[in-house]
Amino acid sequence: MKTKIIWLDDNPIRKRSKKNMEEAIGADVKLIDLKVANLKDELTKLLKSRKPDLIIIDHVLDKIGSSNDLLIRSGSTVAEILREKWLNCPIIGVTAATPVEDVDLQKKSLYEALYPFEELSMHYDSILSIAKSFQLLIRRKPQNISDLLKLLKHPKDDKVRLEAVIPDDLRSDYGNQSLPISISRWIRYTLMERPGFLYDSLWTATLLGIKEKSFEKVEHFFKEAKYKGIFADESNERWWQTGIREILHKKVPMEDFKNTRVLGRKLPKIIQKDYSLCYACKEDGPEIVGYTDEKAETRVQLHLRCSDSHPSFEKSLYFEQIRMMKGAE
Repeated sequence: MKTKIIWLDDNPIRKRSKKNMEEAIGADVKLIDLKVANLKDELTKLLKSRKPDLIIIDHVLDKIGSSNDLLIRSGSTVAEILREKWLNCPIIGVTAATPVEDVDLQKKSLYEALYPFEELSMHYDSILSIAKSFQLLIRRKPQNISDLLKLLKHPKDDKVRLEAVIPDDLRSDYGNQSLPISISRWIRYTLMERPGFLYDSLWTATLLGIKEKSFEKVEHFFKEAKYKGIFADESNERWWQTGIREILHKKVPMEDFKNTRVLGRKLPKIIQKDYSLCYACKEDGPEIVGYTDEKAETRVQLHLRCSDSHPSFEKSLYFEQIRMMKGAE
């Protein structure tokens, strides 16, 4: 059965985008044009119908027709109304009029994700992953921590540590209808975003002692370490750190006394120009990934000695400390 998506928007030009999305991800996307339709009537009909697998809402509804009497001009307000009935339905926001970084955090929290409209096609895989993962969570709703961990498809060696970092709100009340939302946000914004259990390509390359681009040469060796659990996203891939280490030591079994940065450089096709260099001092052997400064979003390979702890991030058990490059002295 196709994934069912409802798209609420007040810009008729989205009809082409809707068709592109349907073709790209194989979903059934229904666009409700709020410029001509009455918002109150459409919400009433929508909430009486079968719950969709995912909802997309334009965050800035400034073209709603004059027939609307709800005085709503924000997609986050519509999301709040829908959440009253559909506690476990994922809602994605899109915005063309307002930069994502300028949207109030409380309004952002009403969406599972908020994407710039011009970049929406880059997030098709993420949207489909969210929709399908919620379907799975509703179909195989966890009854305890053990059920939740099984959905992660984690390496055996990570089980105890993962149990230790499960947040309090996921340790009880498994009858809560909004549980899929809580699970989604912990997996997508903590487990997948905070390096520790899972590494992105930059962290994985750093672990192997090579540049991020050079990881493409050896990525196929680590297929079994790739994260395949719930909310896995082909456009935002992750690898289990323990899986990377296990595969690496099997590939270079006679060298298991050496650190991973030495072993990684012994992989086939890796040559000296592939070796990682510290962004700050330009010397060999960076151990970590950090931000270029306190306000920047750019991350680079760094030596620990060339970095400081990032003041915006607290330390967290079993996760890497978030760091940034030292300022010029």
